[in-house]
Amino acid sequence: MANTKHSKFRRLSVPVPDEAIEAFDELCLAMGRSRSSVIADFLLDSAPVARSMARAVSEIRYTRKNFVSDVLALSENVTSATAVTLEKARGARPAHGGGTACGGAPGAVSGTLTPPSSNTGGKVPRKPKKPRGEA
Repeated sequence: MANTKHSKFRRLSVPVPDEAIEAFDELCLAMGRSRSSVIADFLLDSAPVARSMARAVSEIRYTRKNFVSDVLALSENVTSATAVTLEKARGARPAHGGGTACGGAPGAVSGTLTPPSSNTGGKVPRKPKKPRGEA
């Protein structure tokens, strides 16, 4: 155990489970020392491990925060790039005045469009039927 004579000590009031007290009491009997000195030495010996754990936890938390912010930034970049691409597509119009798939104005050809047969089961819209009972 560490040499407690060269360390500065502070008195703390810390709740300790009965199982831990029993384990320290056994160690006190085996070593012939007081409970407070055995617990102080134990804590002093475990301080480097506690520091190492603190660094590891801090690094993990920092990495998670960076990961989340990186994902959000990437998402914003993709959204921005998509908006720019859509604006370019809306503004591009071919010389021959093609349909919307070719970049033409959506309203210019909307009256002539019919849904593809794959969406309608082969039925193509025709003139509306007159309601029954009217001549």
